[in-house]
Amino acid sequence: MPFPIDVSKPFRYPSELKRLVQAVRAAGEYDETRWIEWKRSLDLTGAEGIRHIARQILGFANREPRVAAQWAGGYAYLVVGASPEALIGVTQLDHEQLVSKIGPYVGSYVTWTPEYIEIDGVIALVITMDPPHLGDDIHVLRKDLDRYKAGTVFIRRHGQTIQADADEMAMLQRRLLARARQLEFAVEPVVSAMETMPDFQGPIDRWASVERFRMVATRYQTEPSAAYFAESRDDRTVEQYEDEIDTYLAKAKQALRDRGLWSLARHRPAMLALQLLNRGVRNYTQVGVILTIKSDVVRGYDGILLELINNDEPLLPEPPNPLGAPHAGSSKWDSGLPAHMSVRPTLSEIVPNITGLRREGQTSNIIERVTIEFDPCDLRPHRVVKLPAVPLVVAAAPGTTFSVEWTATATNFDGEITGACAISVSESTLGDGWTT
Repeated sequence: MPFPIDVSKPFRYPSELKRLVQAVRAAGEYDETRWIEWKRSLDLTGAEGIRHIARQILGFANREPRVAAQWAGGYAYLVVGASPEALIGVTQLDHEQLVSKIGPYVGSYVTWTPEYIEIDGVIALVITMDPPHLGDDIHVLRKDLDRYKAGTVFIRRHGQTIQADADEMAMLQRRLLARARQLEFAVEPVVSAMETMPDFQGPIDRWASVERFRMVATRYQTEPSAAYFAESRDDRTVEQYEDEIDTYLAKAKQALRDRGLWSLARHRPAMLALQLLNRGVRNYTQVGVILTIKSDVVRGYDGILLELINNDEPLLPEPPNPLGAPHAGSSKWDSGLPAHMSVRPTLSEIVPNITGLRREGQTSNIIERVTIEFDPCDLRPHRVVKLPAVPLVVAAAPGTTFSVEWTATATNFDGEITGACAISVSESTLGDGWTT
């Protein structure tokens, strides 16, 4: 049966690891695979438990990168204290003690992170292993472990971790030799947070309701005579005037929504800001970066929205003349009823002085996915290149996170490098001055 959770992206945060442990409890007996191992119970204070964890860490560290990338972004997980239909838990051991006990077996070049997760009052241990990469060392056992001598190579197969055979050793050698041609750059956030989209519709609806009441109630400030109406030549009825108000407000509400999005696209905290880092000594030419955001609450500006935000600020429609207003040229208007002054929202105080958005890439939306492709750029050794900030519409609640997966290539090197970074969602600071 399929593992009972989406494994297309990694589990990094405590809330995500909690869901992973819960999925283990709901999994089938034979659902252990190349990226996850669980143990119903394990004594972390005893030698047997420590040796079991060390063997699993080494096996996960020696995976083939392309195979590992099929699950959880290449990460691997060892869950201790949980198994199908059981949540037994573990007796906690301080992180420093756990690392000091396991370190002599696995060495210091393997990256792993322990995390205790509480579910229904029970504590489980989740050990997260970083994805393997081309050029990684062959990770060997550093200290005798049971019948295995130091120097033994463990490998992760489907549902088990055992000593590597000749073919698996050849794979690890190829992985190591790829270091000579390994791409040594990465994509990282400039700012690891983005603001959520503010509530445009609520303030707009409230303004329209108040404005309609005001326009109807103040259609004239003094009761004009029949002779005045005759001279003003305004033959509209009250019902016709109110229909004009409703038509005006419908257009104004749409214009205000457009102005809100136009403003949001120029609001720096609502843009995705990433950078390219070259950690090596090689020059990379025409580095191309493609981002993928798999989320139904994050959208990019494309199509009609892109046309909207690249034009001038959307204009609001003119309100209808108040009932009884004379036609142009009538002298009675200036000396009779005062002009109708419509209180219209403005975004002028909160819109930065930006005449247009630079387009140095392309954004496209499909169902539950946003793809962003940047124009290629050259990347010199030990340099950082900031990618163009990308405006996004984020409809997620503050405090949540979403993952940005990236793929990068260079024309002077074969292959590609992949990774992912987490972006947290914060409250909007766009402001509500546009409703006053």
